[in-house]
Amino acid sequence: MENTHITTLVHSLDDIELAILLCLVADKHCILTTESGGVEKLELEVDVIGTQVFGLLTVIVQCTPDITLDEFVTALLVSEEVPEIGPAEPFVKLRGTTTTDPFTSGRKRIANVVILRDLDKASLQVQTLVLELMRTRQVLTSRSVLEVPERFLVIALIPKTYSLPALFRHLREQFFISHHHSSLPEEEEQQEVVQSDADSLADSLASVVIRKYSPSIPPPQISSFPFNTLGRTYVPHAIVDSIRALVADVSISTEIGRYVLDIVVFLRMHRAVKGGVSTQGTVDFELLVKCLAPLHGLDFVTPALASLAVFKVYSHRIELVQRVEDERSIMWGSSPEAVELYLKQVDVEAVIEDVLARVRAPL
Repeated sequence: MENTHITTLVHSLDDIELAILLCLVADKHCILTTESGGVEKLELEVDVIGTQVFGLLTVIVQCTPDITLDEFVTALLVSEEVPEIGPAEPFVKLRGTTTTDPFTSGRKRIANVVILRDLDKASLQVQTLVLELMRTRQVLTSRSVLEVPERFLVIALIPKTYSLPALFRHLREQFFISHHHSSLPEEEEQQEVVQSDADSLADSLASVVIRKYSPSIPPPQISSFPFNTLGRTYVPHAIVDSIRALVADVSISTEIGRYVLDIVVFLRMHRAVKGGVSTQGTVDFELLVKCLAPLHGLDFVTPALASLAVFKVYSHRIELVQRVEDERSIMWGSSPEAVELYLKQVDVEAVIEDVLARVRAPL
């Protein structure tokens, strides 16, 4: 597929669709957050996007502290007979019904898109099962082994908080990116939009792509591409495969590679970061910058793409120092009162912005 067609496609998608597209291209999973009152609306939106935009089978699992492993596995399954949709087909709900015993009620399989609402409230046993599902792409039960389909995506829907999601660390690390979708009314969002180049970059940080067109002005269309179904852009599987092939050809120069690693080092050594950053985070960081390049019509990585990717990869991974005595400058004579005030004011986004301001981008 030509880069112009991909760019046209990208500018016809919203922020949630772009986040899901990136995860499908990378064959990874994501966390979506929103305001506490907008989780249900976001759940419905993601469900519609999975079926209507990407033509995949979806299930929604409401996680609670009391949900058992058997109940959780049952909720993952859909009927194998449900067809996938295409751009010319009417919209149908691609969510199969589950029964109390999925192993004796016809042919069932794990859905393509598993939407986990309030995963942070699930027990450690359920979270461990989710980690097993994501890493091994199968679930071992007492009766059988359930394999995931070729196109598989786990999306955790969690209310936005000022702290890390209540997921144990290994599970957080398995999620490729995290993205915050604002559930504010459109009137409030429009009041906050300022037409300037600076805010164009800020908007790209929220939508995982640097947009060159105003939201009120649609991008130019090339013949009948992209495909549309019921007012939404339809993304065929072939397009995802084409973008994935382009990602494999993206090059990272020596200067950009050093810039990416400098960001990682500065994050690891930041005074407000507890325990540094993981190797898996670094691997995902490098993969995301390469995935972003074809969406911008490039076959190479730029510093802007790296600064864009770092927010998505590390927002759910960085653990901040909570206790004054754990802040390293205390050992060098810093005032405990000043350190305590600093720790109360800093958050993950402030840490990342501080690192980007300190690391010099290559020319």
